[in-house]
Parts: sequence; C-alpha cells; structure tokens
Amino acid sequence: MAWQIILLLLLILASLFAFLFYMRFLDEQSYNLYLQGKLNPYKRKQHFLTTPERELFEMLQSCINLEKYLIFPQLHLSTLLAVKDETADLQGKFDWLNRLFVDFVIFKKDSLEPALVIELNDSTHFWNNRKARDQFVNKALEDNGIKILTIETNLLQDKLKLVELVKNSLI
Repeated sequence: MAWQIILLLLLILASLFAFLFYMRFLDEQSYNLYLQGKLNPYKRKQHFLTTPERELFEMLQSCINLEKYLIFPQLHLSTLLAVKDETADLQGKFDWLNRLFVDFVIFKKDSLEPALVIELNDSTHFWNNRKARDQFVNKALEDNGIKILTIETNLLQDKLKLVELVKNSLI
C-alpha cells in the first residue's frame, strides 16, 4: 500500500514538472516567434494617462512652481524605495515593488528628492485587493519618510480646493 502512494506521488510530481516544462516551452516559443516577427501580442496604448489622471497632471503643472519641482506620472514604487540588503528574498521583494505604481511623484528640482506622492483614487480603489495594495503603498512610503496625498476623483471638480490641498502638502 505504501509503495502505491509513493508511486502516485511520483506520478503527480512528474506530471507537474512536465506541465511546468511545457509552459516554459510555450513562453520561449512565443518569445522566439516575437523576435522573428511572426507573433506580436502587443499594441500601442492610445493614451498614457486616463482622462482623470491627465486632468490632474495638467492641474499640477499649472499650480506647482515648476522652477522648484518636477512632476513625474506613473512611477514604479521601486523608483522611490529600495529593498534593504539584509532582507530575505531580495529579488522577490524588488519584483513586488516593481509591480506597483504610484500615479504622480513631485520631486524637488534641486535634489531630485521626492517631495510628495499623489495617488488618484477612482472606484477601483474600493475593491478589496486594491485596498490592500493601497495600505501597503501608504505604509511603505510613510515608513520611509515620503509624504503621500490621496485624492478622490470627485475632488477634481473643485480645482481651488485641490490646488490648496496640494500646495499645503508640499510645505
């Protein structure tokens, strides 16, 4: 009976390895076809920013002293944070940071130090997985002394309040 269980486990393990090998083969095959010009799974985006993000970006450019600050949209969290050398699973933690984006970062022009991160929250930020992501991003930035300002999309209608909020956050 024990040898039958061992045989079954070996069969399952062999099947798993075969499946993983096949998936890697498909990825490699797709990569090679792409390089040969026979497969192109990509398309150009029509817009870099969503309409609300573009609206906020234009507002930021008009209200912020561009002689003192630079505004960058859509940056990886790994642009702002590094993984500590003594951390276990360095690559995994870096890959995680590299998968996360923030909507806007305002940098001090003279030092290129981040002055403020701005997240524009639409209805997707009410989803549980987005809430968890937002909590992680907020904590990681705050723990490292980087200010974060969260703006709800409905606030885009009140430009004066928005400008005041951003300017006060930069102080």
